[in-house]
Amino acid sequence: MIRVVQRMCNQKVSPWLKLGTLLAVALAGSARPATAVTYEVTDLGTLGGNYSSASGINEAGQVVGTARAANLEYHAFLWSKDPATSQGTMKDLGTLGGSSSAAYGINEAGSVVGSSVASNGIPRAFLWSNNLMKDLGALGGYESGARGINSTGQVLGFARTGEGKDNAALWNNGVAQNLGTLGGAYSYGYGLNDAGQAVGEAQTTSAYHSFIRNTGAIQDLNAPGGTYSYASGINATGQIALNAVTSDDVQHAYFVSNGSIMDLGTLGGASTASDINTAGQIVGFSENQDDAEAISLQVKPLRGP
Repeated sequence: MIRVVQRMCNQKVSPWLKLGTLLAVALAGSARPATAVTYEVTDLGTLGGNYSSASGINEAGQVVGTARAANLEYHAFLWSKDPATSQGTMKDLGTLGGSSSAAYGINEAGSVVGSSVASNGIPRAFLWSNNLMKDLGALGGYESGARGINSTGQVLGFARTGEGKDNAALWNNGVAQNLGTLGGAYSYGYGLNDAGQAVGEAQTTSAYHSFIRNTGAIQDLNAPGGTYSYASGINATGQIALNAVTSDDVQHAYFVSNGSIMDLGTLGGASTASDINTAGQIVGFSENQDDAEAISLQVKPLRGP
């Protein structure tokens, strides 16, 4: 069973961090002392099996992810708390007819997106709403997957074309739009905001680069390193959580704002930025110097002196 613990700490990492996985706030460049906070750990349970993992949460506190059922299948779930009883319930969202599914995103209306194996054994992007799981289709090919949904109901992910290439796709009212590539054959969409700005990774003629799509064609974010990068999240103001392999072949997390890119560093190994909120806080993880354990970090940009 996975439990998430939240604490506050300064940038210096002490040995007790190695004892488990944390969610921390790193105050880069700050000498301010650590501040204790009160937190609550909630065990979301499973669907009858021995495993569950959360992937998304909305402002109402509804959580989506994947959990193992009693029959050993992995299914997408929606966890919600009853306002009257304050009791949480994990709902099995089912599948598209196959044996497994996984949920990755949820919006404020409670609509859920993810990927499910269909009855023919092929993974497909789905939209779950009003107790119904809908197959979002592809771009002329077979496979597809959804990663995010915004308040207007737009869905971002990827879909396979008739030529057998996976391309980033944006679904509007259930219709998939091919977002194209950066000159190569493949692309994947990972982050979407309410303005419809999308980010992800796309193949160039020689590498994979992070991209942003405002309107029209996707644009290369020109991340450092040049060999491999991808953007994992974008907030309402257009700030981006990005990851790039540096010249020394180590992945670093980056914060992108108004065209400037800031390296968030590591804890001795590689680091990854997973998502970003409206306040510019980035959540992700970093390996320690022993390359033995990942530690979750939440990076909060300092404002003012």
